Amino acid sequence: MSQRRRALLWWALVAAYLLTIAIAWTRPEFGADYAIRLLARWFPTLEPAKIRLAVVAARKVAHFLGYGVFSVILCNAFLSMAPDRPSRRNVFGRAVLAALGALALAVIDESRQHASPFRTGATADIFLDVLGIATGLALRILTGNGRRET
Repeated sequence: MSQRRRALLWWALVAAYLLTIAIAWTRPEFGADYAIRLLARWFPTLEPAKIRLAVVAARKVAHFLGYGVFSVILCNAFLSMAPDRPSRRNVFGRAVLAALGALALAVIDESRQHASPFRTGATADIFLDVLGIATGLALRILTGNGRRET
């Protein structure tokens, strides 16, 4: 795959993630209350406390994984504009940029959720996002800085 196509692919993934987050701000289906009601309908014999616990746990895991994956996608998008074999220093620098970008999105996301009538923003979610970002980028840095030739 050419460097230009690779860059377009990574930036398309960044755009898709941002679009998904923006849609989630405006839709009640992305809120915890909706998920709780849905699961209660699907599993009427399950205790409400267990349903709520499952939804909260799933949402917290989604924050961690979602921002970890997004930070790696954003880092790879930045790297796609770098020379063919970026140095470790370049990878680290772009990882820092990706971390700042992902953190900015996390703060904006929670602020928008807080302003939404059917979502709730939580500072704790930002901490989970930061842990996901740090984990994702640490794994990205540790797994290598070069591109595989296809």
